[in-house]
Amino acid sequence: MSDKTPDVDKIKKIVLVGNGFDLAHGYKLRFRDFIYHLLNKIIDDVLYNQYYQSPFLTLQSHNSLDNIDAYDKFKEEPLKRLAEVNKDQLLSVFDKGDLFKALSEQINVENWIDLEDIYFKQLYQIVSSNLSEKGIKASIKELNSEMEYLRAELQEYIKSEMHEITRGSGNDVYRQLTDYINKNDGFISDNIPDSIRPENYMFINFNYTYLLRQYYESMSYEWVEKSSFYNIHGVLDGDDKENGQKMIFGYGDEKNKSYIEFEERKAPKEAYQLIKSYKYLEARTYQKITRELKEKPFQVILMGHSCGDSDRTFLRTLFNHENCRSIKIYYYKNPETGTDDYFDKSLAISMCFDDKEKFRERVLNKKDCEPMSQVLDFAAKNQKTPIT
Repeated sequence: MSDKTPDVDKIKKIVLVGNGFDLAHGYKLRFRDFIYHLLNKIIDDVLYNQYYQSPFLTLQSHNSLDNIDAYDKFKEEPLKRLAEVNKDQLLSVFDKGDLFKALSEQINVENWIDLEDIYFKQLYQIVSSNLSEKGIKASIKELNSEMEYLRAELQEYIKSEMHEITRGSGNDVYRQLTDYINKNDGFISDNIPDSIRPENYMFINFNYTYLLRQYYESMSYEWVEKSSFYNIHGVLDGDDKENGQKMIFGYGDEKNKSYIEFEERKAPKEAYQLIKSYKYLEARTYQKITRELKEKPFQVILMGHSCGDSDRTFLRTLFNHENCRSIKIYYYKNPETGTDDYFDKSLAISMCFDDKEKFRERVLNKKDCEPMSQVLDFAAKNQKTPIT
């Protein structure tokens, strides 16, 4: 329309979705949920089969048990369950990988970025050690095999937890995903109406699940046709056929001081196998996104993404882009305590900016943001056949 400034004629809305989006739908997909599940699976395996071996952990049972169910009361605390079995002198622990040891100390952490941060700390320790070059390479190979084991187990766990959904179950979530852009959202002009519909959308899914895709496909054909969708970390079956993006599981903050030192140590090539910057280059996805960013001004909305260290390489590119006009946070508000994580999210976003003035200009104040909708009975309502 002629009364709009060029800035307002063409606006893209970029929707970033992280793990909190799946959690808001009642899916048990916290890092802690997965680790609890995995440890219980390991314990079950050794109790029933008397032996378990993986790059992560090796256990052997000395006896077969008549009353295995007696240990089930500790399933909510799997390390205690393992200790109870050990107390009865039923197990021999042959080996614990370094990653397992580190995770055991932080088993109750909530966020996936914690796993990726723990991985990088282990990697950095190896590269910084006094081991020979051969020893460093061998240790890195062992660490990466532990991560690959976790990736494969995670893939199966998500498949068991995710179910197909029926449309219309999360109407308020759909409204937040596709909402209009408000006049106060960083597009300053006297000629702009109170709110405008974006010209198109870009959905960037940081999760391995299909949940966001199903919302996207419930849009009208017209909007799907002119919008775009990217699985930046790959998809659950391990391969995004269109863009060739395999499931990425690793670390991604190039500006971190430890990472800069890591590169300065001239780490062997094996050390870079799970660094996201290099994994992105194996497919079209990352470059297609960055090319699309150049097309027009955009607003970023965040739903369930922690904006932590592990995705900071990409987030820096997005938030500092010349076409980025504003960043809107749909924050988590605890329904029981009334507390929220708006401050935590804004603090994490600030770490993506070297220019703090730009940060303050682009991140919308709390008054112009809102809590992310919670559909905690969503998973229960929509459980049909598990995705395979």
